[in-house]
Amino acid sequence: MTITRTKFARSLDWNLLKTFNEIAQAQGVTAASIALSRKQSTISHSLKKLENELGVRLCIRGPAGFKLTDEGQILIEYCNSIYGKVDEIPNKLDNLSEELHGQLKIQMISNLVSPELDEIFSRYIRHYPYIELDIDIVPWEGISTAILRNNIDIGIAPVSTRHKELNYNHLFREKHRVYCNSDHPLFGKTENNFMALSKEKFVLTGNDEPAQLTKFRLRYNLGHHTGGISSSLEEAKRLTLSGAGICFLPEGFTEREVRQNVLWPITRVLDALTLDIFIITHPQIPERLALQYFLDEVVRSGNKPSDEMARTVQTGSENREPYRPKAL
Repeated sequence: MTITRTKFARSLDWNLLKTFNEIAQAQGVTAASIALSRKQSTISHSLKKLENELGVRLCIRGPAGFKLTDEGQILIEYCNSIYGKVDEIPNKLDNLSEELHGQLKIQMISNLVSPELDEIFSRYIRHYPYIELDIDIVPWEGISTAILRNNIDIGIAPVSTRHKELNYNHLFREKHRVYCNSDHPLFGKTENNFMALSKEKFVLTGNDEPAQLTKFRLRYNLGHHTGGISSSLEEAKRLTLSGAGICFLPEGFTEREVRQNVLWPITRVLDALTLDIFIITHPQIPERLALQYFLDEVVRSGNKPSDEMARTVQTGSENREPYRPKAL
């Protein structure tokens, strides 16, 4: 007999299948009532209700004993399949890292040198090897907009204005200095008079220059004489090494060249030239395990959402704790 039902699975009381499975396993209503610690009349009622739902007879009961009909035999095979899937759930969840597939879309600024971020990525890839990390390198100012539009899952960047809709996990502080190459007259020296640097040719990083650095640069009229421009920090460093001008570059990004004596930090470490880098997410996007597990790794690394740091982003660096520069 063929039964046509719309949304049958949604309307069916799945407890009826459980009861029928117990009846079939126990080979009778009476034995099933004992196994389930329920009244025999209740078990019989559930069986009758399921038969009415399906429009077929599922078992034969009588003096000759208990026997499944052909329809009942088909149904019990489905029940066994369902129960097998349900039994797998705890093991599947315990081994979710081996099963979880998907993609995590990330936008971040270029050339971040961060052991903290490296460790987060390393643990995440180790625990969830089948998640594909899709990373785009873009200018910082568009990252928050991409998250607000749900175009990406995660942004990693400095911020100039905090959006109340977003979450900010502080990752690390990126120290910037003004660098020159080994042929520059200021190589090996530290310049404390920033106005004096306004006479120097400057390599600009275009749209990739964070607002905090732009504010500092304009304050001292740096970059009035442009020697080169590139939104790629790699190319900006190349121009600086080639003698096109002096340039703002992250301290970690220039470490090798400083050791090799081909670049030199003209300026000392300053709070005004130190950027707070955040992991930015949208808490109201649809929940996805791939994203949640990444944030779990962020929290596990000790980087928790920082309301105090986010307030600093809005009010400016003058409200931060005093930063004590390290000696060069």
